[in-house]
Amino acid sequence: MNRSRGAVVFDNGKSIAATRLSRSFCYEMKAYILLSTIALTLSVNACAEAPARMRYEVAIQAADLVLTDIGGVKSQSICLSTRSRLADVSPTDIKIILQTKAGDIPIPLDADGKFTLPVIDALRKENPWITANQPQGSLIMKASVNLQMRVSSGFHNGSWRVRYSSLFPLHTVLKRVDAVTDAISKDHEVKSNFPVPKGVVLSCADELAHARMVIGDDEREIPSRTKGDFLVPFNADLMALDVWIAVQPARGWTVTPAFEPVNTNAEKAEQ
Repeated sequence: MNRSRGAVVFDNGKSIAATRLSRSFCYEMKAYILLSTIALTLSVNACAEAPARMRYEVAIQAADLVLTDIGGVKSQSICLSTRSRLADVSPTDIKIILQTKAGDIPIPLDADGKFTLPVIDALRKENPWITANQPQGSLIMKASVNLQMRVSSGFHNGSWRVRYSSLFPLHTVLKRVDAVTDAISKDHEVKSNFPVPKGVVLSCADELAHARMVIGDDEREIPSRTKGDFLVPFNADLMALDVWIAVQPARGWTVTPAFEPVNTNAEKAEQ
């Protein structure tokens, strides 16, 4: 079932960018792709004539961001790119060099300004400058993080369930991103554009579908926002408890992030 772009398929069949899964008590719910951008200004001093430059360790902090150990994150890829603030400067005009003790290492850029950096322990220790043939403050480096999310479910205590934290991995991802941007912001202007959902919508076309929140021995029905749609709002306390969300039937569900503020009716499920 494919309800919309960005929806997570919650069954054992095929979905967009998903493989067929075995029919067992443990399966994956394929999730949406998220693109997040961290923009870093390549500047370190106030001299307009100085070249744009950045320390290797700063760029590598963004490239080294590891998120796949977070529950709900299946895979990640990070793309570095740069562009000029000046309208008449294209990526083909930009030349980047890694200035090492052993000599300058040219860093090729493609037509879109994308590039990769060598990840070598010796360079980490040396921490050389990355310089460009553009004036300081005129370049922006972006680290685009592409995540494929996974929502894992299973049969537990007589019902199909998913952990609350598995529905909201992006809140943990954001903490990691904030730690990196805080460190980089000591020397560079940092702008982070990282959308975090206010909740998720569980959807099923089955007329008898329902969802419950299980907190210890307490089970609470999650109100239906519209027929077949159940909104689970984000709540830090529930995240800490990592409660269960039980659903019936076991198949045919999708999970879609809700980036707008949740409505009050859905919040009744957590009160």
